[in-house]
Parts: sequence; structure tokens; C-alpha cells
Amino acid sequence: MAYPETVGRTDRTDYGYQQMPSDLALLKDLDDYDVADYDVDPRGWKVVGRDGDEIGKIDDLIVSTASEKAYFAVVDTGGWFQNKRFAIPLERVRFDRNDNKAYAPYVKDQFREAPEYNMARPDYTGYYGYWSGLRTEAVAPERETAFAGEHREREVGLREGEVRVPVTEETAEVRKEAHEAGFVNIRKRVDYETKHISEPVTRTRVVAETREVPAGGAYATEGATTLREGETLRVPIVEEDVTVTKTPRVTREVVLHTEQDTEMVERDVQLRHEEVEVDTEGDVDIEQPTGTGRMRR
Repeated sequence: MAYPETVGRTDRTDYGYQQMPSDLALLKDLDDYDVADYDVDPRGWKVVGRDGDEIGKIDDLIVSTASEKAYFAVVDTGGWFQNKRFAIPLERVRFDRNDNKAYAPYVKDQFREAPEYNMARPDYTGYYGYWSGLRTEAVAPERETAFAGEHREREVGLREGEVRVPVTEETAEVRKEAHEAGFVNIRKRVDYETKHISEPVTRTRVVAETREVPAGGAYATEGATTLREGETLRVPIVEEDVTVTKTPRVTREVVLHTEQDTEMVERDVQLRHEEVEVDTEGDVDIEQPTGTGRMRR
């Protein structure tokens, strides 16, 4: 399934389009048809309007089984317009393969006034007439949907003795962006060890002994404690014990710092450059241009 060169004239006086195929159908309803491998399949691509607003996305393609070409893109507008769908002629849409987006030269107000796509009773002539008859500030650039090897020809008049064809090429711009590659986590874990402490302490040992008093001798009462009948003497015994106080102290520290290492990162980038082929028909004397391509006869 490919795209047509043109669906018809786009001026307002010919929007009836006499050559509209009669066998148009949704591609998703055709089991034996699909987009060719060499062509763009825009289904699911976002549609961007002339002012840069996002209109919706391409829900499906409307194709002819006889010509095996796609003629319309069905655009689902999403929530901003109650999920309404419209059929837009593909000749009015430009596809960008770089960002997978479709660009249409219309604004949202033109979609609000457009005829809604009716799947049960589609009016393809009316759809084509509305979109092709709209006046746009800028005509959509040439579609990039042409399949490989497709050849287009158009005649241009010589203006001021020359025809100017710009030739472009792409250049690569490299940017470095910082991003988080990971994290370093610091945790504190407490380990225990048994420390043996050896310290001398004083303890009191009580020794009870009986002393004989010489017979007939005088007893010195000074400093003696008299124990009366029924009394009990309590003598406190004092001894030393060991009390351990633990005091934290800093013995070492962990310091984190970053070091910058430089390494070469290589990427393969495909850049596009254009070449122009110049050929001749008939007896034409032409000098081959330099740096633009090749010439054939």
C-alpha cells in the first residue's frame, strides 16, 4: 500500500473531485493489505497544526483496494474535542520521519468547523472539498511519504536566466548532559567487644577473737564498748567496688570526595546530505556542475 502522487487539484473550484475512488475503506478492515515496507506507516503518529498545537493522532488510513494507495488519514482529536475524528486528504499532510509526527496546515478552529468522519456513511467528496478548500497561510511542505525510487517531474520556468536548487547537508551538534549514575550510601554499624579490666579494690574482713584478762589485774574501760543485756551491736563493714564509665571518643573518620575521570564516548550518527542529478533530453549542451552530484544523458 503506497501513497498517491496527488489526489486532485486543491483549489476551491474543483473540490468535487471527479476521480474519487469508489472502493475506499479503512486499512484496519482490510486483512490482505498493509503499508509497504518502503513507505511510512503514520498510524499512531501525533498530528501538529499550523500554530504548533497538537491536534490529535492518526488513527487509521483510508485506502483504495484497486489502486492500492492511501488517500485520507483519519485523525482522532482526543479529549480537547470530545474524541471526534476527521478524514484529511494525505496530500495536505507532511510526515516527518525524524520525530514521527504529521504536520497539517490547519488550526484548531478549522477542525471545530470541519465535517466529522462518519464511519457508517462516509462522505469522502465532502471531506476532500472542505480541507482542500480552506485557505492556509502556508502550504504544507512536500510530503516525505514517497517510497524509495519514486520519481517526480515538474516543469519550472527560467527566471532571470537561471534555476536555483538549494542543496543541503546535516551537521552533528554534540552536547554533554549530566545525569545521576548512582549513589554512595554511608551507614554506621556498632560492633561490641569484651574488654577485661583488672583493678585492685579494698575489702574489709572481720576477725572475732577472745582475749584473756589477767586475774586480779585492773581492766581498762577507756575505748571499750559496753554491751548491755538484750542489746545487739551492729558494726558496718565497708568494702570497695569497681564502677565502669564508658566515654565515646573519635578514633577515625570517613571522608567522601569525588574525582573526575575522562573517557572517550563514541557514537555513530547518520547525517543526510543531498546530491542533485542533472540530466538532459534532446540536443542540449550543459556543463556538469561541481560538488552537487552527477549528470546523466
